[in-house]
Amino acid sequence: HVGVRKFGPLPPPPQGTCNIDVVCPDAVGWEAEIDSVAVYGFSGDLWCTGFMMNNTAEDQTPLFATAQHCGVDSGNASSLVVYWNYESANCGDLSGGRLDDYQVGSTWRMEYRSSDWTLVELSSAPDPAHEVAFAGWDRSGSTTSGAVAIHHPGTDEKAISFENDPTLVTDAYSDRSDSSGSHVRVEDWDLGTTEGGSSGSPLFDTDHRAIGTLTGGYASCRWDEPDWYGRLYKAWDGDGRASRRLSDWLDPSGTGQTTINTLAPHLSGVQVTPSDGLEVTGPVGGPYTPSAATWTLNNRGDAPVTVTVSSDAAWAAPSATSVAIPSEGSTDLTVSITSAADALPPGRHDGTVTFTYDNGASPSTRPLSMLIGEPVVFYAWDLDTDPGWSTGGDWEWGVPQGNGGQYGGPDPSSGATGSQVYGYNLDGDYDDRMRAQNLTTGELDLSGAVGTRLQFQRWLGVEEPEYDNASIEVTGDGGRNWQTVWKNDGEITDRSWTLEEVDISAVVDGSSNAQIRWVMGSTDEGYTYCGWNIDDIEILAIGEPSVTEEDDPSDPDTPDDTAERDTADTEPSTPETRDSSDPSIEEDTAVMDPDSITNEKGAASGCACSTTKPLRGTGWLLAGLATLATIRRRQD
Repeated sequence: HVGVRKFGPLPPPPQGTCNIDVVCPDAVGWEAEIDSVAVYGFSGDLWCTGFMMNNTAEDQTPLFATAQHCGVDSGNASSLVVYWNYESANCGDLSGGRLDDYQVGSTWRMEYRSSDWTLVELSSAPDPAHEVAFAGWDRSGSTTSGAVAIHHPGTDEKAISFENDPTLVTDAYSDRSDSSGSHVRVEDWDLGTTEGGSSGSPLFDTDHRAIGTLTGGYASCRWDEPDWYGRLYKAWDGDGRASRRLSDWLDPSGTGQTTINTLAPHLSGVQVTPSDGLEVTGPVGGPYTPSAATWTLNNRGDAPVTVTVSSDAAWAAPSATSVAIPSEGSTDLTVSITSAADALPPGRHDGTVTFTYDNGASPSTRPLSMLIGEPVVFYAWDLDTDPGWSTGGDWEWGVPQGNGGQYGGPDPSSGATGSQVYGYNLDGDYDDRMRAQNLTTGELDLSGAVGTRLQFQRWLGVEEPEYDNASIEVTGDGGRNWQTVWKNDGEITDRSWTLEEVDISAVVDGSSNAQIRWVMGSTDEGYTYCGWNIDDIEILAIGEPSVTEEDDPSDPDTPDDTAERDTADTEPSTPETRDSSDPSIEEDTAVMDPDSITNEKGAASGCACSTTKPLRGTGWLLAGLATLATIRRRQD
């Protein structure tokens, strides 16, 4: 592309000689992930590395991720230029790449500063001739026994680096292990390195799934030092808003998937739809619902593909173990529950069906799950008496007054059964410009529970989530980590009681200190609605309850230090289209104090962005300066 230049008035130094071109033999097996990574910039300058991400719909939505500190924001996203396939022609060249495959324009979707993530949606699908892949990911938060980085060191030709030792969860630029940390620490690279310009590049686990984006570190060809990658796990839920979390974009249908593989249509030529797995329920011995699932295998490539199909569960069998699909052809493949399921004991039983391609492309998988047994009530609260849960803001137990409803409908005038409910402001609407406020249960013993579901009567009024938010969060570790299991996906204007059921099993099954909280807020300035009203709450699961009392046996005075949430990363919400020039509206503040981030030697840590780029007048990373102002990456 004519006019593209590297940062600064002088030619930058070439990438270090220890870097490994992605066309080298070391990179064999990583072709799909390599094709998801690109270098990008603005106005002829190259800034950082980014990568295309798959979503659970596997519909090839062009979602492009990078590091938040690189400075892509809602103001400049429309001018983003992404360059695909900028790589050496020969192994060891570390040069000679071409910037011919590019596209312009994107829409900013989200950022989460704490773990250094930004996501944009490119304005158009990549040209099929560019052969772009969509990287798989793992949001489980698990550590990995090794790691691979694919990046543009110094914004030069694409390279690949290998770490053969386990990764560690820490905070940014910390060596201290912390399971709730914001970053993944790579001890040192066994092959290759990273450099300025590698920022925003993905870190893949040994299963070829992205788990982080590069924030920075001290690695170079000269020094075997650590790098830190912002955790996808932390950015998944972010601070609970669509503009501050990945989940809305990478799992648009709310499937709850924790992993997905790389989608490379140009390599496999085969797309497996739908992305859902087979989830079966039923009593011991059957019958089971549903009894089968069917996927369509569509070969969109220009060559025939043979697909081998296997199931690792004896109770689920594919209709064929091998299918040949001609170019531009398709076939259906069904997996059915077998008689082996009749011998399964009560509980959850999981498996996987795997589609393997004879052209060496990454396999596709779909989850299998059987939930065997009849659910029983573990806990129930009819709210005729006050269970004494922790309340923040205007949450209260009592009789709703039937007021409110500036927009939508008013509160009810009684419970679904009886008179009392838990509600947010029983005498009217919630406030505007409100921080998130919680109603939180005491601790619940679900150590014997499988397939746990929350069921309750709901009367809710709330504006669209771009402006106001209502959600349900659960924890399985006594409040250390909370996960959103339900949120409003549009305006809700209940005018009668509605039975709501939410699957919370992924978080609380087997937990001895689970909790649930209903969240009201945050809200913008403008329309207000009646908010939450809830009644007749039950927790059902397969298993044997350890407690049979109707009311919560845990201490009703259990302190809830999250009743009004820690807002280190959550400011009063405003519409996503807010006028940033309005001085009355607070902006996000950095969550990392750059002056406090040092290594053991006392040296300031550094981001892996270019250190030779001019200041903002020519497009420097303003957001990066706000979060990592004093941090400079030690160069090779």
